[in-house]
This record gives sequence, structure tokens and C-alpha cells, in this order.
Amino acid sequence: MDDLHHDLTDEEQTARRKAWDRSQQEQTEARDAREDAYIADLERLLADAKRYRDQQFEHRRRRQTVSDARSRIDTPAHEFPIDTGLFARLRDGQPITMHLPARPWRHVTVSDPYHFVFTSQDGAQLARVTNVWHYDSIEAFDRAGEQASVVGAMPTTREKIESYPAQWGGIITLTATPTAEPVIHDTATAMPL
Repeated sequence: MDDLHHDLTDEEQTARRKAWDRSQQEQTEARDAREDAYIADLERLLADAKRYRDQQFEHRRRRQTVSDARSRIDTPAHEFPIDTGLFARLRDGQPITMHLPARPWRHVTVSDPYHFVFTSQDGAQLARVTNVWHYDSIEAFDRAGEQASVVGAMPTTREKIESYPAQWGGIITLTATPTAEPVIHDTATAMPL
């Protein structure tokens, strides 16, 4: 076999070396590509794990905030998400209004204290229902002077409210007034490493 290599001409030996070099280069590039793909997968997995850890931390932080707000009363409080504008209104001691489908909320009355824990990205606010109005139709809603979109009301559309009588047995309008200081999310707590 060694004799065969010695019998090659210079051109053949050069061509053979170039082929071997080309093969080595291709193998190196393929190995580098596999390693790059492996590194990219690891980085993606690490980023996913970090995102999951951050979400879990945020969830625990929010749950603690809601628990702290609920602990201020002895009765249950329904958790209800709201936007930051309405949260700021409650935080400033002002009431908010909600126009909701009647059937799921018919049990809410002023005589039997009903509480909400309103949550937003800022924290949690305990509030008590101070006014309840029931409307069997959109006409009754209009006659009462209610409006779908006013300052201090949960954002909704006229079309959505119009659908409540047929689908949900009417419209219920609740006014909720803050009953305690808000519990702001604890931003001083360090994220675990």
C-alpha cells in the first residue's frame, strides 16, 4: 500500500492532499455547526428556564399581595383584575363602577357585605360593594342615565352591555368603594438567583 502512495505523481499527491484537506475542513465545519446548534439549544433552554423562574416568582409575589389584602377582613373577597387607571382611582380613595352581566352577580347586595380584591400590575386593593342596580333591559339601563364608558367605570362597550339582557338575564351595575389602604407589590424583594 505504501508503494502505491510512493508511485503517485506530484500532481496526484497534491490533489490527494487537497481532497484530504477539503474533507477535514468539511468535517470541522460540520462539527462547528453541530456545536453552535447545541450551544443555541442550551441558551434557549436556559432562557426558557429563567423566564419560567421569573414567572413563578412574579406569581408568588402577586399571590402574597392578594393574601395580604384579603387578610384585612374576615369575610371572603372575590379577586377581580382591573387596569392600572382604575387601580389608581381606588388607591386614591375613589369608588369605581362596573357594568356586569346580571346572572353571575345576582347574589351581590348592599345589605350583605360583598368585597372584591381588585388586582392590577401595581398591587391589590380591597373594596366593598356600596351600590347595586339591576336592569332587565338596555332601555332600563338608559333610562337610569347609565353609560357604558365614563370616568371611573370599568372599560366596556355599548355592544357588550346590550348583549347582557338576552344572554345573562339583565345588567347589574356595582359601585365598589375602597375599604383599606392598597397593598402594593413588594418591589424590594429580590428575585431569587
